[in-house]
Amino acid sequence: MNLYQLTEKLISIPSVTEQEAQLAEFVSDFLQARGFHVQLQQVTAARQNLLATAGAVPKVILCTHLDTVPPFIPFSQDERFLYGRGACDAKGAMAAMLQAALRLRDEGQRDFGLLFVVGEEGDSIGAKRANELNPGS
Repeated sequence: MNLYQLTEKLISIPSVTEQEAQLAEFVSDFLQARGFHVQLQQVTAARQNLLATAGAVPKVILCTHLDTVPPFIPFSQDERFLYGRGACDAKGAMAAMLQAALRLRDEGQRDFGLLFVVGEEGDSIGAKRANELNPGS
């Protein structure tokens, strides 16, 4: 899946605040299928943060958020741009982060992590809970 295809897929998954589960599942499956270790952190009964590592204790963790503001706007495109809820905030950046992680891992880098939090567009509950994670475990 190239960067464009991944961005389209991420935008196509609804993930407005408090409804991030489907996107978290996709990102988890995507990373696990590519050899990353994924740790899910329960934030509320239906919401989870996701921490992925490439095999070593991370020296740096890249972070973004899973949620978007409402309402969901489906993916579309024209000759120049991609559109849809999250295209700029933050699914385009998420796709770039995922692709960069794959490349780093393929080049032998293992000492990094990826953190995806819920609730950034609301009360930042995911970021607050993420402070309790132990990326070395």
